[in-house]
Amino acid sequence: MALDGSRPVRPECLAPEFAAAGAPRPVFPAPFQSRLKNMMYQEFLFTKIPRALRFQDRNSMAFSREARLPFLDHRLVEYCFGLPDTLAIHNGSVKYLLRVAMKNLLPDVVRTAPKRSVQTPQREWLAGPLRSQVESVLQSSTFASRGIFDVAKVQETYQRYCAGDQANSFYVWQWVNLEAWFRMFIDPTEVTAPIR
Repeated sequence: MALDGSRPVRPECLAPEFAAAGAPRPVFPAPFQSRLKNMMYQEFLFTKIPRALRFQDRNSMAFSREARLPFLDHRLVEYCFGLPDTLAIHNGSVKYLLRVAMKNLLPDVVRTAPKRSVQTPQREWLAGPLRSQVESVLQSSTFASRGIFDVAKVQETYQRYCAGDQANSFYVWQWVNLEAWFRMFIDPTEVTAPIR
């Protein structure tokens, strides 16, 4: 589930044979006694932070800007990993210690605000200006021939998305980009061209 409670993936759109084949779940090291610390470790070294850093690096370099990430200072990270779990999450509130530390520095409306996701126009683009390109990909013979998706379910789900079921657009982005990746790196160049 995404922060807003929406579903960013649609496993029901996988082809039954592909879904039945399964994929091994990644196994991450768990060097701590605490489940929370192990999740933090996984997100810090293997999943969320590396992904965010790739995006941040590409965005900052695209505009010739150096971005600073003060919360990733190694001393602060080491300190936080040594803290009790109750200072990370307290009564359901995340970033508890940071919120307490900012008590006299930030207004309460800012300090206690819930985490919000970054909004992008992707949701509107995929159902509006980019709709014909998305439909072209989802209706292509190459997309259908891969055996990864139940194409009828994908197209039905995309039509519902375009009709207003747009709580999350990530799965549409995944479908289009997986096909683009196949065309760019797997398919022979004389058979298919990259998506434009």
